[in-house]
Amino acid sequence: MVPLRFIAQVLKQSVEWDEELSAVIIDDDDEDDIDVDELIKAFRKELKAKHNNKHARKALIKELSKLKKKNNDKLIPVFVNGEDIEFDVPPVIKDGRTLIPVRAVTNALGATVEWYSETKTVNIKKTVSESVYGKTTTTSIEITLDSNIVVVNGKMVEIDVPAQLVDNRTMVPLRFISTILNKDIEWDEETGAIIIEDVDND
Repeated sequence: MVPLRFIAQVLKQSVEWDEELSAVIIDDDDEDDIDVDELIKAFRKELKAKHNNKHARKALIKELSKLKKKNNDKLIPVFVNGEDIEFDVPPVIKDGRTLIPVRAVTNALGATVEWYSETKTVNIKKTVSESVYGKTTTTSIEITLDSNIVVVNGKMVEIDVPAQLVDNRTMVPLRFISTILNKDIEWDEETGAIIIEDVDND
């Protein structure tokens, strides 16, 4: 394993340790000489190493999001419990809501997804087991393309922005899905990053 400080120095970055955040902060020494792709890889490795420290993850996520914006200023970075989610079709903003490819995000959220072409419906399911009593609970979300009505555990719920087809990918509202699956979701105003965490993570 190559130390992050060594990687940063090779990439002509200055390195500081933030005691309060327990995180490594890297600043540009010479912005023109930065190999952004290599630095992004280094930050992803560090994120994995900090998977149990939410505060350190957030500091790293902010820096990683800034780097990703250098490559693509229209990018919307999405992180689930510190994992940098990669999309073959990028998230889009529709009427103030972020829509993301359903399969990529449901996998990251620990859910499964099935597509029914005849009805143009997506079914998302997540089963959670309680460690104390061994009881399992399944959450089911049924979403039909271009419909403002979503069926959650058999009950109809209205959403303001429906699922849509973009570049042959089914795009669903991120905040709605995350909330139903019991996740905290946060938007970083500075970088535009969307940060999703387990509700009970410390």
